[in-house]
Amino acid sequence: MIENKKIKISELSLWDENPRFPDKYFNQTEEELINFFLQKKNFKIKELAEAIVNDFDLPQLEKIIVLDLQDQNIVIEGNRRLTVYKLLANPELAQDEKLRDFFKEFSNKISINDDYELECLITSDKEEALKYVDRKHNNGNFEIGWGQAERDNFKARRGRASNKELFRIEITKIVKSLELPEELKEQVLGKGYVTTFFRIIDSKPAYDLFGFSFKDGKLIIKDKDFKEKLKVIIYEVLNKKTLDGDKDINTRTLNKNPEKEEYLKSIKKEYTEKVDDIIKKQTRKDLFGRESVNISPSNKSKKRSKKTPITKPNEVIFGRTLELKQGKVNNLYRAITKIYEQNSRTEQELEIVLPIIGMSLRLILDVAAKEYYKANTNDKFDKNAPYKSFLKLVKKQFKANGQQETTNYLELSDWLSSNYNLEGLLGKYAHGDIEFRKQDVLKNSLIIADILELYFKR
Repeated sequence: MIENKKIKISELSLWDENPRFPDKYFNQTEEELINFFLQKKNFKIKELAEAIVNDFDLPQLEKIIVLDLQDQNIVIEGNRRLTVYKLLANPELAQDEKLRDFFKEFSNKISINDDYELECLITSDKEEALKYVDRKHNNGNFEIGWGQAERDNFKARRGRASNKELFRIEITKIVKSLELPEELKEQVLGKGYVTTFFRIIDSKPAYDLFGFSFKDGKLIIKDKDFKEKLKVIIYEVLNKKTLDGDKDINTRTLNKNPEKEEYLKSIKKEYTEKVDDIIKKQTRKDLFGRESVNISPSNKSKKRSKKTPITKPNEVIFGRTLELKQGKVNNLYRAITKIYEQNSRTEQELEIVLPIIGMSLRLILDVAAKEYYKANTNDKFDKNAPYKSFLKLVKKQFKANGQQETTNYLELSDWLSSNYNLEGLLGKYAHGDIEFRKQDVLKNSLIIADILELYFKR
């Protein structure tokens, strides 16, 4: 069950398992998580802060999704927003001095402190909370983003459009009025083609040759054959080649004005009849009489290229068969392998067994650590957590010897470079408070395989 609730930002915690955080941030402090967001320009924390402050008088549009976990309010969806609110309430959280000054300046423009409340949807069911994450980040809330035409129209209807945007609006209207199949008009104004189209039309050579000008907010076009020539341009943009196939049509070949001028001068009104004929031949009707047409790039423009073979993910637990010394470690290794092999034939079986495998990876390291220190009594270790001492020893050993000869070099290098928090991840496996994903479990098993062979290979 999920309920609406207002919660103080001081009582909300960032989610360290957020896919935006690298594995090494598991179990890190909130300040470290906040400063990770600040380090990455692509998260646009400063821009989001400006937007929140500028629109602070507006009601909160999107609610924070919160997981009630053992009296801790974990924000499953809304970590960037929560980061901004926490920084505005307490700029000292920013480690960088310039960023502290930035948030101090913006926090002075609004009234906010740690008691400021955010509207939240809160649940104790993690799977229910994750549905919101899935819907937003994997399915985009099932929204359809605006194209260039919609963005231009929005600005124009607010009275904020520039001459460039007004020009594109008028040209778009002309395109939509042409006697062309609707899907071709939508295609040329859509993703993949609209940039090339307007790079040609919205240029000085086009203004000069077609006689574009504005009068009382209305577009004037002197060339009486413009619409006929426009049909040719649309076809060639979609075809990515001129009608005769001699010239490629894209943003690289038509990047400079002399190239655009040469191209536009080559277009004749008479070409329209040829374009109409090509489109007619490429129009198909389905069983219900509905017409469809698709102008695909000319075969002449398609270059054959050798494709790099796709690397298939390793589906074998531990990556291969290990030959270990007889004993507890080998017995547990064989048990884990048997459980995985017998229960991974279907996705349903695997979903049930993955938590057991994940927890067992931590268990086998525990057993390996105890067996190692039993045989090496002079080595000092943490008796409360021998596997942590063992992992430190393993890292030191691999770095001293070099790990180039290991079977899983890439995975091991990732761990040794501290980009991968194996210890934190296995800890979460052991407590069952993390989503068990097949490829994550298999990747961890590859690292553990090299660790086991380092000390227990037969």
